This record gives sequence, C-alpha cells and structure tokens, in this order.
Amino acid sequence: MKFSSAHPTYCLYVLLVALFLNLQVANSQTPVQAPPIIEEDFNDCILPTGWTTNLIGYQGATWGIGIPDNPASGGSSIDGTCMVYFDDDITGNSTGAWTAQITSPAFDGTGAAGTQLILEADVHFRNWNGSDAFRILVSQNGTTNWIPVAVYQGQNYWGNYYDQYIPALIDISAYAGANMRVRFEYEDGNVWNWWAAFDNFKVSRSLLNENFDGCALPAGWINYIDSGDTGWQIGQDTVWSYDMNGTCMAYFNDDAIGQDADPSTVVLLSPTFDATLFANIILDVDVHFRAYQNSFLAIAVFYNNELIPVRVFSGENFEGYSYQDFGHVTIDISAYRSQDLRVAFAYGDGGSWAWWASFDNVKVSGWGEINDLCTRAEAVTVNGPCVEASNVNAIFDGPADACVDSTKAGIWFSFVAPAGGVVTINSDSDFNDVISVFSGNCNS
Repeated sequence: MKFSSAHPTYCLYVLLVALFLNLQVANSQTPVQAPPIIEEDFNDCILPTGWTTNLIGYQGATWGIGIPDNPASGGSSIDGTCMVYFDDDITGNSTGAWTAQITSPAFDGTGAAGTQLILEADVHFRNWNGSDAFRILVSQNGTTNWIPVAVYQGQNYWGNYYDQYIPALIDISAYAGANMRVRFEYEDGNVWNWWAAFDNFKVSRSLLNENFDGCALPAGWINYIDSGDTGWQIGQDTVWSYDMNGTCMAYFNDDAIGQDADPSTVVLLSPTFDATLFANIILDVDVHFRAYQNSFLAIAVFYNNELIPVRVFSGENFEGYSYQDFGHVTIDISAYRSQDLRVAFAYGDGGSWAWWASFDNVKVSGWGEINDLCTRAEAVTVNGPCVEASNVNAIFDGPADACVDSTKAGIWFSFVAPAGGVVTINSDSDFNDVISVFSGNCNS
C-alpha cells in the first residue's frame, strides 16, 4: 500500500551554461548537522565521562585537557577553547621518555551497508627531529589489537602554534565493531621535543568521504573542462606554495594560468552515492574562494542528469584572500535524494583574468529513516491506531498511478488482510493524496 502526492511534478532543469550565467538560482541554506555516533569537544575542560587516560614512563610529563600555559605556545589552542594537549617542551631537557594515551568510551560502529564509518578530529603536531609522534589508533573490540589509522611525525601539522591545525577525516569502516574505541597517543621519543594536541572528535556515518590526501584525482571523480585549457588541480598549489590546511586539496588558480589564457569554466564531479539510505542528507565541505568581477564557485548536485547549484560564491571573498582563509560549509541536500546522486564543484572566471578557488574534506552523511521504498514499508494493523508519517524528502518508487497526471513523494505501508470481509483504508493527509494497494511481496 503506497500513499503519494498527486501534484504536478515541477522539475528544475538547469543546463551547464545556465549554472554559469544564472547564479541567482542558488540559495543559502540553514546549517544542519547529521547526528554523530560519538563526539566530544572537551569544552568542559575536564576528562569527559567514559574517557580514560594512561601515562607510561616519566610521570612528570605535562599533558591534560585545557589550554597550555607554556609561554612558548602563546596561550593558543585549536579553536580558542579547551582541548587535549601533550606538552613535551615545558618540562625541559633531560627528562625520562614518556607516552600518554587518552581513550574514548566504547561505541557501536556497525551500520547500514553502503556507508562508511568516518573518524574526524582537529589535530596539531609540532615536529622537532622526527623522534616524537602523535598517533590515532582504533580497536574493533575496544580492548586489544590497536591499529594506527593516522600517524603525525617528521613534519609540522601544520604550524608552530596550536591554532594551526589540520582536520583529520579518516575512514575506519574496516575496523567497525559493536564495542570499538578510539585512542589518541603521544610519544616523546625520549628527546626534548615540542607538543601535540587534538580537539573536536567525532565518529559518524558517511555516504561520501574525500580529503584529497592522495594528491591525485580520486577514483570515480570526473574532472570536466567546459571551457579553457586547465581543469581542477589536486595537490598543493606549487605556484604560490599555499594550501588550505597543510595537505593536498582541490583548487583552480586562475591567476597562475595568466591573463592571456582562454576563459575557464571547470567542474569536478564526485562518484555516485545512494542518497536513499537515509531520510536526511547533509553535505559538509571546507571552501575558499577569492572573488574577482564575475568569477564564481558553485557547489551543486547532479540530480536527474541535471546540474543544480545549491550554494554559490560570487562577488566577495569566502573567507579571505588566501587558501588558508577557508570556511566550513554545511548544506542540506535532502531534497535531491536519489540512488545515484553526485555532488559537483564548478568554477568559472567570468571571462576575465581572475583569482582562485579551492575546496577540501568533502563529506556527505545522513540520518533518519523514511519508508519511501517498498522494502521499507511500515507495518500497520487492521483496526489498529492511526499511523503518522511524512513524505517530506521522499522519492517515488514503484508503479505510477494512471488515475492522475503525475505523482511524487510516495511512502509505503503494509498490512495483513483478514481472511474475509471488507477493508477500508482511511487517510488524513494535508495534500492531495493517491492511495495504491498491491498484493504479494515487493518483488511481485
């Protein structure tokens, strides 16, 4: 049994050229965030409930939760609030070797097929001679077999002070378990070294995850040149020796290709992902755009074979003049749920010699369930209570009804028919609904 809206279907067809010339079709969106499986920002400045610590070796080591008071660090922290820090510098030379560990509570990392389990954290590490290291480790059972999933060593990540940090975006799907834990570990290497810190820890489910740290076009991504001779670049800008957060990124430097180059319009298109797995779909990405005249950066979705902008930057910088001046953008793309959705990033110089744009740390995540597929039909009981449901963001799955011109946003229910008699189906929807009744299973 399926309830669907009997309204005309208004499709937004946006040609590629329209995306570049009619930027006003994009609108700003209210920031929303998919609920994480576990998260901690340490803003209470104490060890959170369920977290444990362990110090191995020199017991006079300086580490904890807060803002370090080492004069050499200038009172800085990752985001101006309390964080977890490990300060080897302040204790001076000739101290014993030490290793400090802080471990998260156990959490259930199992989840829907087709999704990735993503670990996020803001990380700072100041290097001295490569002997010390900061590691992120994962245990599937939460007690043994700790696997390093990120190691920071041999260079700064990504400056001398705590407020110069990088966002870690790590796929830990291979270690998913019902009682897994994450451990953060600093080892001073038995040498007088500097420090490390982390903050804003989160584990969540993701449909798409790309940080471009492979420094090459990732598998499944398409680099399309609509005009000009140069596409999006993946790496660190060698012309200006700048980047967003110390790692590779996607960027287009229109200034570097020169004023004699042909006008450029380029699109970087993600692989497809199944956006019907959840009711709500959220896109997170770090973005920088330096504006000049009619140049633009558009974030779009490729939906029903059309490129539809969902956020456009044009006319003013976001968030400053250099790649390092980037901002985080969160966009609700639930309205475009489909089984083969893509996200796209389009840059155009507006026909003139312009500046640049970049983006990094792309993540699409989801949450919530919606019964818009037959296989997700919600069971109702004959002569039972009324069942409330919503078809907001629902797709249309199944045979179309011949009694109306068009239908959209269908949701499914199931019931067991009695052996005899008449069944009456009543609805109280706030739209012009169509009720379709089928017998058998979803395959038939």
